[in-house]
Amino acid sequence: MRSVIGSAVRFGFGIVVVFLGAAAPAQNDAPNDAPIPEALTCPIDERAEAIDPSIVVQHGCYGVRGHAVVHVATVDLTDPRVRFRTTPAGGGGSHEFTAMTTSAFATSINAVIAVNAGYFEPFDSGTHGKPAYPQAGDPVNVMGQHIVAGQTVSDNTIRTPRFRLRVDGAFCATWNAARIVAGTCPPGTEYGIGAGPLLMTGGQTPPFTKFDERFALKRAPRTVLALNADRSTLWLIVVDGRQPGYSEGMNLPELADFLRSLGATDALNLDGGGSAVMVGPEGQLFSRPIQARIPGNERTVANHLAIVVSE
Repeated sequence: MRSVIGSAVRFGFGIVVVFLGAAAPAQNDAPNDAPIPEALTCPIDERAEAIDPSIVVQHGCYGVRGHAVVHVATVDLTDPRVRFRTTPAGGGGSHEFTAMTTSAFATSINAVIAVNAGYFEPFDSGTHGKPAYPQAGDPVNVMGQHIVAGQTVSDNTIRTPRFRLRVDGAFCATWNAARIVAGTCPPGTEYGIGAGPLLMTGGQTPPFTKFDERFALKRAPRTVLALNADRSTLWLIVVDGRQPGYSEGMNLPELADFLRSLGATDALNLDGGGSAVMVGPEGQLFSRPIQARIPGNERTVANHLAIVVSE
């Protein structure tokens, strides 16, 4: 088992602000010995916390003006105690899942860290005069693959056209081993999440020209899973967004640049926007989600990815 505590606090976010408050300017930024202007001050307490010997969570800022508050969980996959979990089936009838918040799911399985997962339907944000859907306990379907304990709960059937374009990959895990693949998880996968788009494959970033500008180039909250080349390190990443004066979020090219600065070679974009959230032990919110335009309000979603640690 490798220690992730020392290495996890050394990488920077590469543009202006590094975790733990150190400056890391890139092109066109001030030199290292110049003070960071007040306008670039990160709005949160930049810090790293070890929630397990193999899991360190960092909170910091990224961007030319520190426009994105980012939360990164670095997981040592060489630790045999690490185990993955996904949401169990339970929607009833033609539906696959019973909706719940990520914090509720994490608490129910005593997870060390958890994030929201794939796209889902039916959905209403609750910002246009209608009640938000789903609420806790409502039936929902996932758009993309979902595997739990070796059983495929949702295949890759996607009913909404715009999501057929986005969902092009999957995160696949068995015991403490994981990989990110194009298409769907292979047979024998124990836990799997389908989503997209793929942000990196073998160190290469695909063009995002097939997506509409609103999705690809507008800054927004994001949730991402990423792996290094030998798949010994997993990063769970949540970017806060849509909160002026606090965090704008990231667009897809910015995400790809950030992932490259971490050392990732393969990465999968999950459901973002108001769904994006990271929670820690006992369901503690590690990020600041925004649902129905209310900062700190956690959305009820269809499925989730969590990590538990065996004794």
